[in-house]
Amino acid sequence: MKNYTIKTIFIAFLILLTNNIFCIDIVPLEKENLEQIEQVQHILEQDLDARYAIFEEKDGGLELAMKYIVSKNLITLVAKDDNGLIVGVINYHTKLSKIGSAIEWITSWFTLKKIPRNIHILIVDQDCRGQKIGTLLMKAALTDLYNHKITSIQLSVNPKNTHAQAFYTKLDFKKNAYSSNQWCTFYINISDGSFLKN
Repeated sequence: MKNYTIKTIFIAFLILLTNNIFCIDIVPLEKENLEQIEQVQHILEQDLDARYAIFEEKDGGLELAMKYIVSKNLITLVAKDDNGLIVGVINYHTKLSKIGSAIEWITSWFTLKKIPRNIHILIVDQDCRGQKIGTLLMKAALTDLYNHKITSIQLSVNPKNTHAQAFYTKLDFKKNAYSSNQWCTFYINISDGSFLKN
């Protein structure tokens, strides 16, 4: 875990230098730290109140989102400002369950493709948007996934959230043609590491 934290901070620092932002650190969430959990919950509440619900139901959506945030099976990175306050969060997984791993082994044997990993949550505090914090969080997550030899990433967006759709498109995510009316699915292939150059 220590090496992962140092590597993530170093990568975030390099990205910060290229973007002329010097007040943001990208670090793993301390899932046992109640103050940090409350800060993340506050950011999630803003997003739900903005009607860009992370999950289908507004009622209970926050509770479900927080289960993702604190899950031991998922990775949660946070962006901290120069005062140590959390201003953004991204949540994703690098490993599959035992059943998922078995399915991946079988399907990859036939198709030579692995099951894409999901980015579940990416939210930036409303007062801090437009400062490339979301881009920093995404690049840190993609770098971690790339280092885990994961090649394909996907995420889902509320169709009403056109701002988020434009954001993902700018980061070279492609919209899945089979997206439903309830969710727009985006994907990216990171096998060549080209996302590191953007």
